[in-house]
Amino acid sequence: MTGIRSAVAQPEVTNDARKNGALVRKLMRQSAAGKARLVQFPEGLLSGYPKEQLADWSEVDWPAVRDELVGCR
Repeated sequence: MTGIRSAVAQPEVTNDARKNGALVRKLMRQSAAGKARLVQFPEGLLSGYPKEQLADWSEVDWPAVRDELVGCR
């Protein structure tokens, strides 16, 4: 039998992209330790959820989000 083991993560999301990025990496390591090759995260995890945590999208630290995305390669 062939297949791929996957994991689903529903972490607490903040409006701090660097904190969210660190959490993503931690959860990816935990998932890999459980032999998962794919991890599903919620949409908007890195930037946070502006409608709930910020007044609008202009408050998102986009350079930090970009850095976290590049760091995950």
